[in-house]
Amino acid sequence: MKVKVTRRETRKHLKQFHLAVELVKVINHFFPDLICLLKQTEDPRNQSYITCLW
Repeated sequence: MKVKVTRRETRKHLKQFHLAVELVKVINHFFPDLICLLKQTEDPRNQSYITCLW
């Protein structure tokens, strides 16, 4: 069954998406190595409790 999405909801989602894109641009501009540094950090959590892998 397909869920109907209204135009208002679509505009809201697009606005949030564009905000996220602009945030990534700013972060990459001011902190170009941040993503690489975050990838290198060790995850101290118990691996059996992690369900989402990015």
